[in-house]
Amino acid sequence: DDNDSIDDLTDIDDDGDGLIELDNDDSTINPGTIANIHRDPAGTLYWYVDPVTGMNSATNLGCPTSSGCIGYELIEDVTVDGASWKDNIPGSSSKPFSAIFDGNGHRIRLSSSLDGSGEQYLSLFGYVSGILKNFTLTVTDNSAAITVTSSYTGETRIGAVAGYLEGTSSTNLAMITNVQVIGLNLATTAGTTIYIGGLVGYAEDAIIENVQVIDIDLSTTAGTNIYIGGLVGSMINTTVKNSYSTANLALSASNLSARAGGLVGFSGNNITIDNSYATGDIVSSFSSNGNYLGGLVGFAASESTIISNCYARANLSSAGPSITYFERIGGLIGYSNSAKVYYSYATGNITDTSTITASKEASHLIGGGDPVYSSNDYSYYNVESEFPTTYTLISPSASGTGDVFGYTLTELKTPIAPDYTFVGVPSTATDTEIGCIARNGTWSTSPDTCTGATASGSYALYTNWSTDNWDFGTSSQLPALKYTDRDELISGQR
Repeated sequence: DDNDSIDDLTDIDDDGDGLIELDNDDSTINPGTIANIHRDPAGTLYWYVDPVTGMNSATNLGCPTSSGCIGYELIEDVTVDGASWKDNIPGSSSKPFSAIFDGNGHRIRLSSSLDGSGEQYLSLFGYVSGILKNFTLTVTDNSAAITVTSSYTGETRIGAVAGYLEGTSSTNLAMITNVQVIGLNLATTAGTTIYIGGLVGYAEDAIIENVQVIDIDLSTTAGTNIYIGGLVGSMINTTVKNSYSTANLALSASNLSARAGGLVGFSGNNITIDNSYATGDIVSSFSSNGNYLGGLVGFAASESTIISNCYARANLSSAGPSITYFERIGGLIGYSNSAKVYYSYATGNITDTSTITASKEASHLIGGGDPVYSSNDYSYYNVESEFPTTYTLISPSASGTGDVFGYTLTELKTPIAPDYTFVGVPSTATDTEIGCIARNGTWSTSPDTCTGATASGSYALYTNWSTDNWDFGTSSQLPALKYTDRDELISGQR
């Protein structure tokens, strides 16, 4: 009870935090239900709809008198019927969902597929300019994966949580934080330009952080221009932090151009991607006018894109049948227009079974363009990763500026800390003896041990990589991101 003199049976904000409480039971007036955030056919957002009278009843029902209610919060796990939800998705282009939604750690379970032919922003919340936080979107217990399918015939933005995430300005950002999406399938079967992401279809002036997209398949069988990513299809003026996707991507439309990335399909101006990774596979099996496929990002279009402390372990496959213009494939980024890469690595395989008569270039790290690997901010790739002989290999170290190195998978796994610090000539050595101290404290002059150690103070492996960001594990494990105190999210990367 927030002692606001409103009877607890009718108080829609019983804890007085400005968030209307929602539960899973529509048999009582208080609290509201998850369905109370729907909009009416005219697009007006209901702050609260009395489940008995059907009228907007927020006035004098317990919202703070100074500010009114500014959003919603869950007080228990809820179930959503996709078949009915699709007709009243909360946010539209004329009336974006501008409120706060706080799941308080609860689950939102879809009990049936969410399919729509008339919904341009097909997703749980639609068009969002507010804040969504602290919930898991998944399927009902013991059910098979449920599909969110768009057959909208125009420009389409589809995501599990938001089709379009857009702040009202560069200083008033939309946000999704502390959200999980588990066990859904997302697909488009119609449309022209299509933006599809495991979390968000299209993001602008937004922040996405602490998000996990798990056990999801994304696919498209239509469209002329495709922007598809395991987390976000396309984004500008957006920051992604501490997030990952294990989504698999499948493209099988004809005569399209695609930007497909394990995390982000297309990144435009003013992009930061930090402490994030992708492990899902990408398969392109269509006739195309040109593709960009990247384990982390499909197309990084701007020098104002910064990618740091990231990795991709995605396998990428071009399966045709034909591509008539070009294809660029990269283990980390498909194509880079001077995007800056720091402290990152890629280990996935690249395969080709297509009939391609066009320009074909690929790289273990960045497939084409003009990448920038900043000096002394080393990035790495697996030299043993499978690579198609039908492609022109773009050497990572030759295709841009800065420091980037290839090692075997065993070598990439071996360090249990940033490796082999150069310390100069010890007093016990002769004046001409130059070597390094390995991580075990042993002095060595072995060329194999000291590869990469120089008088300027570099390391042989994972130069300047911070143990605040990276967990190096054991000598049989690849580095994992340490962006959370939850140990299971580190062990899950192994």
